[in-house]
Amino acid sequence: SARDDTFTIRTYGEARDKNGEVIATAWCEAVVRRTRDYLDPADDAGISTLPMHGQNQDFGRRLRMVSFRWLSNAEI
Repeated sequence: SARDDTFTIRTYGEARDKNGEVIATAWCEAVVRRTRDYLDPADDAGISTLPMHGQNQDFGRRLRMVSFRWLSNAEI
């Protein structure tokens, strides 16, 4: 049976000027939970092992952002 899974995602981005020099950087962290429920409740996650409806076939289970935060250089 399907279950909830939690993922921690960290990412980095930078802005460059017209000469390609880095002028700003940022790091962030998001905690995302994939629930057992399908995006479209037309498919019952407790019964269906394979989604039957289009949105569920394309995107699968529902995702929820549990937390988001900006990180400092010291946390990397």
